[in-house]
Amino acid sequence: MEFYASWDDISTNEAWDRPSLYSLIQIWNELSTKHDLSDYEVYLAGGFAEYLHNPNIEPTWDIDIYFVNDNPNYTHLKSILDDAKLLSIKNNVLSDVKGITSDVWNYFKYIRCGETPSDEYFFGKNMTFYTNFLKFTKIVNGELEIENDLSKKHPYTEVCDGLYQFVKESRLGNVGEKKYLDKINSGIYSGVDVNLKTTNFNFVT
Repeated sequence: MEFYASWDDISTNEAWDRPSLYSLIQIWNELSTKHDLSDYEVYLAGGFAEYLHNPNIEPTWDIDIYFVNDNPNYTHLKSILDDAKLLSIKNNVLSDVKGITSDVWNYFKYIRCGETPSDEYFFGKNMTFYTNFLKFTKIVNGELEIENDLSKKHPYTEVCDGLYQFVKESRLGNVGEKKYLDKINSGIYSGVDVNLKTTNFNFVT
């Protein structure tokens, strides 16, 4: 199989596998050794966090890692996100890594109740997140399967070379959020996360 995936200037020709506890630990150990993450809360969330807590559900294809800081050093955050992506590729894992504010993280925790808050909830909130790419492309056997260009969907600011800031004034409202809510409301997901800085990774999978 011919495979190619890219996130702007980061790319791979190796198709990813489903993530495993072992691959997560490898990524985290190397990332946390290379970078001082004392200014960040770091969480694994989404489908793989749910799977670690309940291996009876269908395993996911990616891992979602959030670096929480209300006033990040942009150059350092860019380096963290780049290395998190590169280490994921090294371990044949698809990752979604973002920098987010505490208000965004609290919003994620809020929707674990199975619904989104009213518009008033967002007044005065700092709903900011950061990515280290704008375009994600996936090509398999010469056929374009995915081309997702964030620059065409959301206003953004390039706060340093290759780091993009997105500010939302209301609910995020993306496809991933809707899928998550559907799984919460159907009882598949229970609304859990993993604090990567404090966990002992004692999960049975």
